[in-house]
Amino acid sequence: MSDYTNTFDGATKDSGTDPILGADHDVELDAIAVALATKADVVAGGVFDNLVSQAASGGIDDSDADSDHYLGLSGVIPTQLATKIVCLPEASNHKKIGNLQMADGDQSHKVSASDITESTWETVGPSGNGADHVIAFWPASPIPRIAVFNVIISTTNTGGVGTDTHTFLHTTHGDDASPALDSRTLQVRVGHTALDSSCKFGFSQLIFVPLNADGVFKMYWEGNGSGTQMDMYYKGFIG
Repeated sequence: MSDYTNTFDGATKDSGTDPILGADHDVELDAIAVALATKADVVAGGVFDNLVSQAASGGIDDSDADSDHYLGLSGVIPTQLATKIVCLPEASNHKKIGNLQMADGDQSHKVSASDITESTWETVGPSGNGADHVIAFWPASPIPRIAVFNVIISTTNTGGVGTDTHTFLHTTHGDDASPALDSRTLQVRVGHTALDSSCKFGFSQLIFVPLNADGVFKMYWEGNGSGTQMDMYYKGFIG
C-alpha cells in the first residue's frame, strides 16, 4: 500500500530559470496513480454488514502492520468465535433461556429405579444408540449434552430402630468406560436413621446428568431399604 509523496519543488522553479515541463507533471501524476491503485476500496455505500467477510475480501483494512488499528477480523476473531460454545436453537416442547432449555410439554417422562438393575451400571439414552434402556423424550434436535432431572426417592427401613437406611444414585456420561463409585459420579446420597422398625422417608433433588454426543448416560443405584422407589423426572437440558 503506497502513500503519495510530493516530489515537485515549485519554489525552486520560481527562483530559477528551469521551465516547468510536462515530465514534471508525469512524475507527480504517476505517483498519485500508484497510491490510488494500491489503496483498499471503500465499502460500497459505507455499509458494514459483515465485517469478517469484508475484511477477508479486502473491503476493510485489517492489516496488522499498524497495531494501533488492527482489528483481527480476518483471522483472530473468527478463530476465537469458532471455539466458543454455540447457543442451540429452542427445541420442540421446551422454553429456552440462554443455553438452558426447560421442558414445557408432558412432565411425566421419567427413568425409574425399577427399570434399572440395582448395583449395576446400565446405559440410558435415545433410540438407535445402543442404550440398555431407551428414553423417548430426548429432543430429536438438538441433542442434549447435560440433562436436568428431578429425582424423587422413597424407601422404608427394615433393620429396626436406630439402623441406617440409605440410597445412592451415581451417573456419568455414556463414554465413561470405567466409571467409579465415588464423588465424581455421586449425584444423590440419601440416609436416614430409623425411629421405628418400619420408618418410611422420602427425598427430592434436582440433578444435572452429563451425556455423550449421542445423548447417552450411565446410571447406577443401590440401597438397603425396602420397596425403594426412585423416579427421575425429565425437566430439560443444557446444550
